[in-house]
Amino acid sequence: AVIAGTAFLAGDLSTPDFDATAYDKEVVKFVENENQSLAVFNMIDSSEPEYLIKEFRNGIVLWKENKEIVRKLNTIENLPAELLEQNKILLRYCELRIKHNEIILKAISEDTDKYVPEIERIGMEINKVLKELEEIK
Repeated sequence: AVIAGTAFLAGDLSTPDFDATAYDKEVVKFVENENQSLAVFNMIDSSEPEYLIKEFRNGIVLWKENKEIVRKLNTIENLPAELLEQNKILLRYCELRIKHNEIILKAISEDTDKYVPEIERIGMEINKVLKELEEIK
């Protein structure tokens, strides 16, 4: 299952009393990393295993970067409660994406289908987290 879509949304923060510019700058990086790491899913059926391995490894690096971005966002003073809550969910989202990439990497490296149930289970968890993020908006 291909899971795509941007996880981030700030909600209605029309009069922020926190550094919205710093927040937005980090969000842009997060979204770029997210888009870059998810692009491999568009090529998964037509690409060589070596290429996929490289892309999924890179995806793990990007998701780890995204975890750091979220941690950095949490240090912004006066961050509204809804953004702190969103960030908790985003950390879980990053963790799931890392696990997802790791198990897909394992499946490709070992040239096996035995991890498909786990890949699908993690994919469903990712979809649940994305729904939670939608509800926060």
